[in-house]
Amino acid sequence: QTSHALAVIQEQMQPQLAKNPCEESGCSHLCLLSAGGSYTCMCSYGYKPVDGNSTACEKISNIRPFTVSDSDAAELSDDKSESNDGPQKTPIGGDDNTGLIVGLVIFFLFLLLVAIF
Repeated sequence: QTSHALAVIQEQMQPQLAKNPCEESGCSHLCLLSAGGSYTCMCSYGYKPVDGNSTACEKISNIRPFTVSDSDAAELSDDKSESNDGPQKTPIGGDDNTGLIVGLVIFFLFLLLVAIF
């Protein structure tokens, strides 16, 4: 199995278990808690489960690292700024009537609310 995402959940939102099943799971790499207090052992990138053993992992000998070619890297980079320090603001283009349309929608919603109450 391959994991394509990781969700981080706030500790206060987690169910309160009397005992953490991962503490004694024997998972060699990752122990993932499941609803109801069960768990699943998973292997890190570059490893696979050992045949017949759901808790142990072995290194994959012929794995190729994820690489990006120079041309792909150029497409991924932000040419508009000199440094890429995280998320960038991108203005949303619109026609000149956007403000007028939004104003009319708000006006009609206000009239509707006044008519209801």
